[in-house]
Amino acid sequence: MLSPERGIIGIKSSDSMPRRSRRTREEITYEILKILKSINGSTISHIMQKARLNYYQAKNYLASLAGKGYIMEKNGFYVLLNMGREFISRYEALKLINKKIITSNHQVRTS
Repeated sequence: MLSPERGIIGIKSSDSMPRRSRRTREEITYEILKILKSINGSTISHIMQKARLNYYQAKNYLASLAGKGYIMEKNGFYVLLNMGREFISRYEALKLINKKIITSNHQVRTS
């Protein structure tokens, strides 16, 4: 029998294991573009597996990214375009800025 504080496999959840929050649309977009950057010319199956998406989610994201000019589809393979590379570099720059802000805020609070 499962108790409220135990999960499906019977492991007690605790504060030491925080729940992972849902990924944002931008995080998923970044993951897909990074996959295409590392292996240019990926199939939808490969993208689904690496980005942890189901078929319908992958199809919707890929259609959206193609519509924005970040990627294009050629004979069943998805290819990263320059706009997609630009998204990756800007997203990484924003992540770095955010990390610096969080780090500086943490240092202020602990001082």
